[in-house]
Amino acid sequence: MAFAGTQYGDVGTRVGIVAVAKWLAHAENELFLEKYAMQELIPKNKGQTLKWKRAVPLAVSATALTEGTTTAPQTYEDEIVSVTISEYGSWIGTTDVIADTHEDPILNKMTEVLGEQAAAVKEMIIWSAISAGTNVIYANGTTRAGVNTPLTLADIRAAVRHLKFNRAKKVAKRIAAGPNIATEPVNSSFIYFGNIAQETDFREMDSFVPVEKYANFSPLSEYEIGKVEECRVILTNHATPVYGGGSATLNGMLSRDAAAVDVFLGVVFGQDAFGATGLKGMNAATLVVKNPTATYEDPHAQRGFVSWKFWFAALILNQNWIVRLEAGATDL
Repeated sequence: MAFAGTQYGDVGTRVGIVAVAKWLAHAENELFLEKYAMQELIPKNKGQTLKWKRAVPLAVSATALTEGTTTAPQTYEDEIVSVTISEYGSWIGTTDVIADTHEDPILNKMTEVLGEQAAAVKEMIIWSAISAGTNVIYANGTTRAGVNTPLTLADIRAAVRHLKFNRAKKVAKRIAAGPNIATEPVNSSFIYFGNIAQETDFREMDSFVPVEKYANFSPLSEYEIGKVEECRVILTNHATPVYGGGSATLNGMLSRDAAAVDVFLGVVFGQDAFGATGLKGMNAATLVVKNPTATYEDPHAQRGFVSWKFWFAALILNQNWIVRLEAGATDL
């Protein structure tokens, strides 16, 4: 049978060691959004759908009671938000020639790139969910098609004001690193998550404070560039833009095709604005390494593989606690 995986001539040279713990740590470095998601796992053999419930706040009234009169009772209601998990995975094929004759332990390199891929897939799933919210602020105009200016301080303030009006709490905790779902405290703030192309525009904002000038707290991530008033700013390449989605008048903004402005999406969110779930025991990526082994289908033990898979889903839990901002990015 023809082999479609990695063969000897496909790989370069140099060094490494194979270790599942190292692979997981490598993946951990690429994750950000998952650490700020409310997490609840589905027990095995209990289906693929998880439902979150929250109480609907009661109406507040300052009307005094009337002597001898019983008021009408209020009704308790639950809001239900549900999501269905899906299975994701990928693999790289290898051969006995690589294992027997290559000067480097190539399996280590394979686990590293697969670890990066698994982390990026999780970030992509969460980003796809949280960047599709109902609350949106455009840098100029009222539609994406009209965008041709960068994000401004006024845009950030408008997003934060929306969160405060809707009683969103500042992010004060995150999921700690490791296989277990446990939280650790962080300095409370709202968080902006966006694309690295916006870095210059943030640095040009009044009141921007870069991470190197923080006095009393540490960055949330290596991707944090600074803060704007009450908002910490995290920029990565996982926040994918809408290329050519903006105005045909470029106005000095980035445009990949030079025909229309590339629109960069970002979100400002508070605590517990979105959630993530997986299958208990399989929410973290499972790594499988199989060296070439003789089987009936492979009697000469010529083929092996490295693979990962996980069950996962993400969703917005409270639309009023997350705001999407759409803007251009200044072309340098």
